Amino acid sequence: MKNDADWQIDWSKEPDLARLNHIYTLFKVDVRAAIEELKLLAQKGSLASMMYLGQLYRFGGRIDALEWPKPRHFVATDLHESEYWFRQAAKTGNIVAHYHLGRTLLKLRKYDEAKAALEFGVDRNFAPAIHMLGRMHLTGRGVEKNKEKARKLFERAAADGNILAKLSMARSFADAHESFPTRVRGRWLSLKALCEAVASYWSDGFPNNRLR
Repeated sequence: MKNDADWQIDWSKEPDLARLNHIYTLFKVDVRAAIEELKLLAQKGSLASMMYLGQLYRFGGRIDALEWPKPRHFVATDLHESEYWFRQAAKTGNIVAHYHLGRTLLKLRKYDEAKAALEFGVDRNFAPAIHMLGRMHLTGRGVEKNKEKARKLFERAAADGNILAKLSMARSFADAHESFPTRVRGRWLSLKALCEAVASYWSDGFPNNRLR
């Protein structure tokens, strides 16, 4: 079954891989039936099913991109349903599930819960979570607005290879309130990070944890 390669799933613990692959095929024929099958498998402890459901409801949209420009299958965005499935996945201790839960909670403006979900990853040095918490502090979204704290988080995530953290740090240096040399440095770092992003996209595909 297609999945995000960076979900960090132990496939040996999946209860029924054959059924999981069958469900992916079913999506091309009957979306509603496929979703119900995923939910049944998730109830049996399938982390992959929980993550897939969380992603489906978080982003919604076309299931089979190969049908473009005449897609036949759609799933409506439902952030509350997405939250439910990512919470279920997070209960397994999966660090990526906590990250996606945090992102979903941010969209729902449940800022304290979002911060707690992201901090689960921060405490375990998960770079995408560190970057996202930095963005919260940079903008003051649900937390104290603190550019220095944000930059420290960006630097920490960037040191682990997170390209979006490098880009966020560069943009913080390019702020209009900074000195001219700092703004120039910010623009140079931004260009460098964009080049890295393109290289990562071509080598590792998207999404990947360097581009979160």
